[in-house]
Amino acid sequence: MKNLFTVNVARIVFIYLLSGYLWILFSDQIVHIFYSDPETITTIQIGKGLFYVSVTGVLLYFLINIYRKEIEQKQRESLLHLKKFSSIFESTNAGILTLDSKCLIMDVNPAACELLQLPRHKIIKKPLTEFAYSEKNEEIDLNFLSNIHSYSDIIYLKSADDSLIPIELTLSEFDVEDIETHTALIFHDISERLAIDAKLKDSLREKEIMLAEIHHRVKNNLAIISSLLLLQAEKTDQNQQDIFYTSVQRVKSMALIHEMLYQSENLALLDFGYYIQKLGDSIIKTYFDEEVHIRMEYQLSSAIFLDITRAIPAGLIISELMVNAIKHAFKEKSSGEITISLKRCENNAISVKVSDNGVGMSTGLFESSNGLGFTLVHGLVDQLGGKMNVQSNNGTMFELQIPKPSESKD
Repeated sequence: MKNLFTVNVARIVFIYLLSGYLWILFSDQIVHIFYSDPETITTIQIGKGLFYVSVTGVLLYFLINIYRKEIEQKQRESLLHLKKFSSIFESTNAGILTLDSKCLIMDVNPAACELLQLPRHKIIKKPLTEFAYSEKNEEIDLNFLSNIHSYSDIIYLKSADDSLIPIELTLSEFDVEDIETHTALIFHDISERLAIDAKLKDSLREKEIMLAEIHHRVKNNLAIISSLLLLQAEKTDQNQQDIFYTSVQRVKSMALIHEMLYQSENLALLDFGYYIQKLGDSIIKTYFDEEVHIRMEYQLSSAIFLDITRAIPAGLIISELMVNAIKHAFKEKSSGEITISLKRCENNAISVKVSDNGVGMSTGLFESSNGLGFTLVHGLVDQLGGKMNVQSNNGTMFELQIPKPSESKD
């Protein structure tokens, strides 16, 4: 408002001086052109002066009146804005402190007084550093708020009883009468929110520990089942032992998932590429045969994760296909290679290929076989809502496509 008044005064002075200089300069020249008598010139100059004073007086009156109305309008707008701001300032539930350029508190609203447990006169004209502390309980430096137009953070306010109240604040600069820039500090007490967050984190941590313990116990129980099957296998004849060993491998493929989830930071998702490599190495070790050297080749894309509901059936399928290849693909051969590839397709589905360079098999055999292994694979593929493609050309290739979760069957 003061700037507007100064500008208007400057305008009036400029107009008055300019018109005065022009009038004196040109009017005197005109008078001397038409008149030479000194008395006549003196009379005309007196009249000219009276005329100039009268005209400029009228002009100044109108100019001052126009600028007065402009200033009054600005004052009315300012008062209206101030009333609205005062109403919000006094009634809002958020605490508000206004700071000058030196970080002195110039005003405080009732909500802030209530939070600080101090009357207004004990807060204003005090530096902010008497009440505000950083998240590490260190005193805020005056430079903390300098050159900041808009700022949000969590800090602490110290109340009258010396307790530290965590707050979330927003700082915003505003001009005072176009002369000085002040800062409005608007804040909320977030003690309750932080307490709720802490409880949620504790609850989540407890659930993570519980889930990890569940994976650990399931893995141990599956290990016990594997041991029982192996003990039973030792008491059966040679023809039936293979059935038990195959069952043990199926149990191990599930136990490996629970073991990896237990050891992982993410208890919900399994790094499936890493799982496939560990599963493949375990199966090769289990079915080691000195007469046939089988080499494993892995082509695994990184960052492919599966939840446990998809990882277990997918792992069982891979286990069945690998065991089938080890048992039947390399008959009458001294060596062979099994390749497992994992990648993500364009439709966000996951493709798993298990291929070998063995003797091959009829593609119709997979569809028509009544054996437990392929029957189990068919059921698991249906459970995943996936598809299985089989090709036999210089060996056999099985491709499992696992759809994204929204496309899977329940």
